[in-house]
Amino acid sequence: MENRVINGRGPLPFSIHGELRHRSGALLPDQDKRASYAQLYIYDSSVALNERAERNLQLNAGVLDIIQANIL
Repeated sequence: MENRVINGRGPLPFSIHGELRHRSGALLPDQDKRASYAQLYIYDSSVALNERAERNLQLNAGVLDIIQANIL
């Protein structure tokens, strides 16, 4: 792990051959897992919206739709 950077939130950095890197997950989910985070961006937007709404029941799906429509 790399301790040359400022502590904060987000993925922990590490160094490979002197270059700063971040650990990131796979583009596709594991066989028995649901897609999450950046993996949702490769789905059809309506599928991604439904997945986000199912994972965040406290959020209004209509608001999620408005946000998604304004960032795509």
